Amino acid sequence: MKKQKPEELLIEWMNRLDLNDWEIQLEPCCSEEEMELDDCDGCSIYMEMRKIARIQMINPELRKDPMYSFDYEEALVHELLHLKFCMLETSDDWNDLQMRILHRDLNDIAKALVKAKRYKNGA
Repeated sequence: MKKQKPEELLIEWMNRLDLNDWEIQLEPCCSEEEMELDDCDGCSIYMEMRKIARIQMINPELRKDPMYSFDYEEALVHELLHLKFCMLETSDDWNDLQMRILHRDLNDIAKALVKAKRYKNGA
């Protein structure tokens, strides 16, 4: 199977997740210093009302630790799912536990979606 470019993955998953009405700027290979948040694979900065977003993705070369499994496509889907579920994240009442649960669940959903795609494509 041919390896897809970050921009191709973005378009594919925007279509799959029905996010075509969003204007999304992808920064596909950021250094740790460029990332909006610390210790993350990706970061979504968005304006829900205008449906515009900027997604930063860490440079995959920075994730070569054998103890740490990094899947660029899964991380990108996770960030796109933030946009899909952004209405949940706008509440000021959310506590740390709720945010941790949301991120864990978004990780699980992203992994399942990418795994299903790869299974269907025979990878």
